[in-house]
Amino acid sequence: MSVKVMQWAWEQDVGNSTRKVILLALADRSNDDGECWPGISSLSEKCSIPRRTLIRAINELQDQGYLSVIHRAGNGSGRKTNAWS
Repeated sequence: MSVKVMQWAWEQDVGNSTRKVILLALADRSNDDGECWPGISSLSEKCSIPRRTLIRAINELQDQGYLSVIHRAGNGSGRKTNAWS
């Protein structure tokens, strides 16, 4: 967890509590550069938010400029989780 990223997340006005809790959950998993790579399933469970709602809210956070999603290719054994920054 990065205290710097957590502080930044708390200060953002993202428009609703669903997006806020997701931003905070990502910040909780972030390094000091604001990067993390939790899976959708673990985020959904951590935030107590249905998967589809979580994906919609993540897309909204991207559209608002709060998140960048980095799609990571697998190494032959399947896909890796996305990275978030």
